[in-house]
Amino acid sequence: MGTGEVAPEKLKVIYAANKNVQPLTAKLCYKLADEWEKLSETTEVLRIWEDGEIKNVPENYFDAFIVDKARYLHREQGKLEFMKSARLIGEVFGHLNQYTGDEFIEYRVRQLIFNGIFEIEGIPKAMRFYSVKLKEEFN
Repeated sequence: MGTGEVAPEKLKVIYAANKNVQPLTAKLCYKLADEWEKLSETTEVLRIWEDGEIKNVPENYFDAFIVDKARYLHREQGKLEFMKSARLIGEVFGHLNQYTGDEFIEYRVRQLIFNGIFEIEGIPKAMRFYSVKLKEEFN
């Protein structure tokens, strides 16, 4: 999350609560820069925060979670019918304990379409223009 996504009133509270916090030490700055150098040399597409550190994971790491959320939404519908992809992406994004950005989640939904897990209706030029549903055998 960037500060552009935080309401000004909340930023004021955050600032007030942290105005006496000391800036990073030179030693910590060098440590963080070194960590970034190591991360920037990796080729993985997806990283998560786990156990207090950044870990590289395969790009399909969240696919099962996406499919589970689709099953949940289908149960909510009462039957297996198309749902706006934005609805599914929002459900995943809202319950994911990692910050990936909705663009990455949409990318994975499209990969799941390509891999035959989801059916598609509409044109996938943006998430609001197409709908998805799990294929019968995956529901």
